[in-house]
Amino acid sequence: MKKSITFLTLADFHYYKPAWPANIAQLESILQRAADAKVDFVMHCGDFCADYADSPECTKAWVDNKHGLPVYGVYGNHELEGMNHGRKDLDFEHPMKYVTPYLTNRADEVVWGTPDGKPAEWGEISYFWFEKNGFRIICTDGFYSRNPETGEWVHNQTLYVPKGNYPHEALGADQRAWLEAVLTDAAHKDIPCIVISHCPFIEWRGRAGDHAEVREIFNRVNAIRKGTVVASICGHLHTDRAEVQDGIVYLAINSVINGHWQGALDEHYLPEHTFTYQDYDAEGTYRGEYEKPLDSFWQGRHGWFHKDPLSAIITVSDDGTVEVEGQESEWVYGVAPTAESIGDTIGVKNGITSGTYKADR
Repeated sequence: MKKSITFLTLADFHYYKPAWPANIAQLESILQRAADAKVDFVMHCGDFCADYADSPECTKAWVDNKHGLPVYGVYGNHELEGMNHGRKDLDFEHPMKYVTPYLTNRADEVVWGTPDGKPAEWGEISYFWFEKNGFRIICTDGFYSRNPETGEWVHNQTLYVPKGNYPHEALGADQRAWLEAVLTDAAHKDIPCIVISHCPFIEWRGRAGDHAEVREIFNRVNAIRKGTVVASICGHLHTDRAEVQDGIVYLAINSVINGHWQGALDEHYLPEHTFTYQDYDAEGTYRGEYEKPLDSFWQGRHGWFHKDPLSAIITVSDDGTVEVEGQESEWVYGVAPTAESIGDTIGVKNGITSGTYKADR
């Protein structure tokens, strides 16, 4: 009998009250879509929140969602950004303890990348796998960097990479060995696998520093049993891409609302271009909402935003079929990035393309 699994994915929500025009109403609408579709779980592909310690309203809406949905996620490069902003009251020795517990509300049901598969004391190991409907879903952490002098791989402790380390965003040797062991086990048991990451493992911009080594692992495992790795799904690109390579479906999920970002200051929003800002106290209690000019956010002058929050519903079948039910939107207030602002960015758009793709299995 044909098996399948259906889940909703979102990427690059970038919840951070001073910086980005993202609010809990957007997240709630995505979770409502997931509930209406009766998905098996919800997955975020990183850059979900940039300041977990000061955003209890976001973490509560996610892990304690009113629909009782199982949720999972992976680290993005902005997940530890909150550690960059002078928080002297936080324990900087173990910054991951402020993020890892909120990756999933099923922490006791997943197998972590620790020797015993149990959660690490400080959340310092954040990669894991779980199984549903006969599929194995593997959640990676692509934010290790290598010290060229010692050869040691370390997890980045903030948004910034330790000086001199390279590559900046990678799985690292230990996690790659773990990934290959998890996939090889699945191959011998004929369990189809879906791999989740923030950075892509394919030759797209923003790819992981050890993307080639990861693809070699995929190919070795698929040589053991054809189609063990069915799909590799990422975020990070703030755009929508799909490609089948070496019999594997690679998908990039567009950002929730941050359609395009440019480092240079570009004041393209007018004072009347506002966003509904939802205010919460330090405990995450709602205090009301008001209209706030888009260019008053730290990144409001750098970004162009989707009018509607984007997500995708993905169904994967054990014959290798991957179906994507996307969404379309438009630029908020009709203000679109110019050709000059886009530059050589590939695929800036307001949507996630619906389509059907086929892995070799």
